[in-house]
Amino acid sequence: MIKEHESWPFLKAVRIFDPKQLDRVSKDPKDYENVIPYLDLSQNVINNQFIAYTKTKSLIDYSQELIEFWKGLSSNCPELVKVAIRSLNLPGTSVNVERSFSIYRDILSHKRCSLKLDSINA
Repeated sequence: MIKEHESWPFLKAVRIFDPKQLDRVSKDPKDYENVIPYLDLSQNVINNQFIAYTKTKSLIDYSQELIEFWKGLSSNCPELVKVAIRSLNLPGTSVNVERSFSIYRDILSHKRCSLKLDSINA
């Protein structure tokens, strides 16, 4: 079950960086500080930018992609933008890595370990 997965708190918390979710999530910065990497609210600048972002409801263009939305805020909230883009770009699962290992296992298997340069060039 997804709620039992170790990444669930992060996946749930990172929704704060989707402006379409602002009405559905807590706006209290303390709810995110220990869950989202790089969100160091002890730095007043990030804390102030976080609070300002949660009040930007009137500035939201719902047709915009998330990363583009955050890039547009880079002049007003530069430190928070860095945190948001890092968090939104983190993979939610390790599926891609596991898939890569499966492919590499097929390429470099015990059946193929005896290939010699002569055989490959033939």
